[in-house]
Amino acid sequence: MTGRRSLLLAVALAGVGGAVAALSATQPWASGMVRSAVTTTPVAVTGGSAAPVSTAAGLLGLAAVGALPATRRLGRVLVGLLLVTAAGAAISAAIAFLADPLSARFRTVELPDGGPTVATTAVPSTLAVSAWPWLSCIAGLALLLGGLLAVVTGHRWPVLGRRYEAPAAGSAVQRGPAVQRGPAGLWDELDAGRDPTAAELPDPLSTDPTLTTPVPTHAPSAEAVPSDPADPGGADVDARRR
Repeated sequence: MTGRRSLLLAVALAGVGGAVAALSATQPWASGMVRSAVTTTPVAVTGGSAAPVSTAAGLLGLAAVGALPATRRLGRVLVGLLLVTAAGAAISAAIAFLADPLSARFRTVELPDGGPTVATTAVPSTLAVSAWPWLSCIAGLALLLGGLLAVVTGHRWPVLGRRYEAPAAGSAVQRGPAVQRGPAGLWDELDAGRDPTAAELPDPLSTDPTLTTPVPTHAPSAEAVPSDPADPGGADVDARRR
């Protein structure tokens, strides 16, 4: 796998995993009913309450979408390690909830009359676990793979910012060979960090010697030509002038 493809794959895994993890933190992971002698109260627990680390992992994955292409070797390793750590914590929290959902802190569900939601320590008599904890595990795996790609292959990724940095003072601008015509040639020049519109052009003065020869603007005046006494033609001209 080339460096560019692994970069795109890592960014995609971080973006998708971060979005799913952040969304799952806002959704109910389990719901149930708390029954008493008088009433029956619906309760639920969201991912943010059951596994707060899922929210942090989702936000970190979304931030990594911009951080991975913008950073360089050391920065990519650090971002990858953060993704791996957050993904492992999110997966562990989701698995712990699935193993014992009743240990979470439930809240009463908002009733149609607009009553406030409050935390309750009562254990629901009936409980239904949604698919969001499983989706949070899958999102954590995506973040984990994206982080591992950044750590292992980040040193082979292209540096996007280096191509557009201004040259240092006094340094000569490197120009590549003539640009190959067509879209493929333009993309090759951009991949190499060169400006395809700044290719070297031949100097017309060095290729056409006639352009360097001065051309007289007017013919020399006949009066400026002195007559030779030994030339009869020249004497006749002087005689006709007089």
